[in-house]
Amino acid sequence: KVNSLLVICLFLASNLETKMKNIAAIIIVFVFNISFSQTTTNNVIGKWIRYKEEIKDHSKPLYIVPNESAFLEYSISKNKLCINSNPILKDSDLCVNAIIENNFIKTSPTSSYIIESIKQDSLILSERVDGITDDKLKRFYFVRSNSVFAKNKEQFKNEKNIIANINFTPKTVVSIEAELNKMIPQNSSSFELIGNILIFPKESKIETQVTFSSKKEPSKIKTIKKILDSSFHKWDLADFKEYETIEIPFILQCKKDRMNGIKIIYLTNDLEKFHFTVGSQTKRTSAKSQEFFNEGLKAYENKEFTKAIEYFDKSYSLNYLKIDALYNIAKIYFETGDKKNACKTWKKIMDLGQASGKELYQTNCN
Repeated sequence: KVNSLLVICLFLASNLETKMKNIAAIIIVFVFNISFSQTTTNNVIGKWIRYKEEIKDHSKPLYIVPNESAFLEYSISKNKLCINSNPILKDSDLCVNAIIENNFIKTSPTSSYIIESIKQDSLILSERVDGITDDKLKRFYFVRSNSVFAKNKEQFKNEKNIIANINFTPKTVVSIEAELNKMIPQNSSSFELIGNILIFPKESKIETQVTFSSKKEPSKIKTIKKILDSSFHKWDLADFKEYETIEIPFILQCKKDRMNGIKIIYLTNDLEKFHFTVGSQTKRTSAKSQEFFNEGLKAYENKEFTKAIEYFDKSYSLNYLKIDALYNIAKIYFETGDKKNACKTWKKIMDLGQASGKELYQTNCN
């Protein structure tokens, strides 16, 4: 229908007098905008898996996410945007209202995602927030979920026994963690388990193997295995029925000072990656880093520059994501005539892959 209207409008534009041509031209633009908007909306709807991210000014992110915990899936519909960071969970509860308009996915009056590129199986989105500059915002690169799944399906087409990965795994329709937390007392002693969940689709059963335990907790381990072994009905195996076994590695942590007690990370047996994923940066440490940062600002305003540098340095040492502390240190050095230390600090920022730091270093330190 849109193509037919365009043909009619072009015909009018080539045969009518000047005034009519102008009207026809307006209609062409109007119809084209409708067509573009509909195409963008229809193409962007669906599920997308992130495979890369960067800062919008092309800086590198200040953290490195291990592959096994790098899963991020966006589910986009006409009026909702849902984000799922758990490769095992089928649907995410983290959803916001969203409106797709032209090349924007609007999530609030002051924030949105810019659709920078949309193709059949690829998507590039960047964040836009009123008052926030590009060096604080991100750009995400996506591939369509069903395309990734199809490639993995082809890779395993001749296999009977497979080990799941973040892009090719059965998913649970409900959280198994929730049931574990009900069964394991919150005042339990802390311990960690490493193991594998073996799913037998044709036999409708699950066997849990525990290969490591940081403490001897036979009764708790028995309870955990029982819950996992009886979870077959919680898994969606519609696309995995042809396999004899599906192995899903996991690490479980029971920590008495955690609100929920039990935390599971699937698809890895690497404790270091588990600890990274759970997060070594505590709220207390982050809060203390912010305190030092605020004290640094106060000292700078009072022209107590040595003290300000000390505060900013403490802030960064507690939270390496607090890159603004380094920028402030370099700024103070430069303003007080210590170009050598300013350049040393900008060089450090540049080596962290930050575009603004590179520009400052190249501008002031050649």
